[in-house]
Amino acid sequence: MEFQNPRGDYAALRLKRVEDLWFSDGSIVVRVGEQACRIHQSILAANSSVLANILSIPQPKNGETFEGLPMMSFPDPPEDVLHWLKSMVLPGYFEVYPSRIQQDKLLATLRLSHKYGVQTLRQRALYHLSVAFPSVFGDEDEAKLLLDKDHWRKTSIDGDFNVDFFCKVYALAVEIGADWLLPSLIYTIHSATYFDDNARARLPALLSSQAMLQLLNVTRASLAAFQPHRLTPILSNDCEVGGTKCTDGVRDILDRGFDHLIAQPLSFLHIKANTFMTDCGYATVKEAIEVAACNKCKEVFRYPRYIVACDLFRQVFEEATVYEELRDARALDTGSQWISRRH
Repeated sequence: MEFQNPRGDYAALRLKRVEDLWFSDGSIVVRVGEQACRIHQSILAANSSVLANILSIPQPKNGETFEGLPMMSFPDPPEDVLHWLKSMVLPGYFEVYPSRIQQDKLLATLRLSHKYGVQTLRQRALYHLSVAFPSVFGDEDEAKLLLDKDHWRKTSIDGDFNVDFFCKVYALAVEIGADWLLPSLIYTIHSATYFDDNARARLPALLSSQAMLQLLNVTRASLAAFQPHRLTPILSNDCEVGGTKCTDGVRDILDRGFDHLIAQPLSFLHIKANTFMTDCGYATVKEAIEVAACNKCKEVFRYPRYIVACDLFRQVFEEATVYEELRDARALDTGSQWISRRH
């Protein structure tokens, strides 16, 4: 961000005015690419702590001007700057949850609001993302949201929910320190690319090496933690039937749904997830196990399914072994009411 230099008035450049950001009584001109915005300096300073400090420094009288006004610019993509300025200056431009908002506007406003200290917009943008990417451990009901086939349609964000978008959000979350988003994003990227070789091949160009390592760890952990032979032995305690009938039956069910369980390990939590063909028609893992196992074995199976899923992500994100810390960070970042019971 800088005031224009060298000396002179830029009116001759014929910069195109941004009509909805051109106020006749504005006190400063912001150059955005080949466009110009005339804005009240006091509004910029009131919204942004960074701009308040910069604008408080007296500028040289012979500094650059546009139509007689001091002119400044930002070293950020012009499209992002326009979204951000309009979000600050124009009431209603930045839609507050649950109103719907475009992906580009959301991410641009979040990145620049974090960079220049516009806390209100940063908080509102992160709230949109907190709903789109819920916690994948610590709250079973919240984790189930990612398994709803209509989840993305139900969010407040408009646009294509594809690998490119997920990777953009991941990179931005790292940039602004919103680490509480990372487990959900890595899970989502893993699930979205497990069956898509082309999408997976593009990941090295979209993600950092650290993110690629975390993604690889998720896949390895999924394969290790969710193989049938790791889960079915828990059904051998106090079996009402005896022998291996329950164990064999559940192993057969998991074998048939194996690939889907690896792609979406949290599908254990969802009653409608992981549907496959059985001798009696289509059924979910849960429905099939209700038939294949005795009452005691069913109860034993129900209990560890979520614990196993949580442990998977605690292994991958070692720094997040206490998930309450991530949830507290989310509460502070989004202004939500949830604070862990530890407080």
